Amino acid sequence: MSPCDYRSFLSVSNFLANDAEIKATVNSFFASKTQGSYIKRWKKVIEKSGDYFVK
Repeated sequence: MSPCDYRSFLSVSNFLANDAEIKATVNSFFASKTQGSYIKRWKKVIEKSGDYFVK
């Protein structure tokens, strides 16, 4: 990660840390996803050796 990326993500991290509503929404979003959807996606990533692909 380049230094400018770190700065951007740090700003986002600080913003999210200060806003409980956004944090709860993001947590709720990921909690609503099934484990199977992540497994299917990661299997495709492994098959493509990490190369970019479209759904």
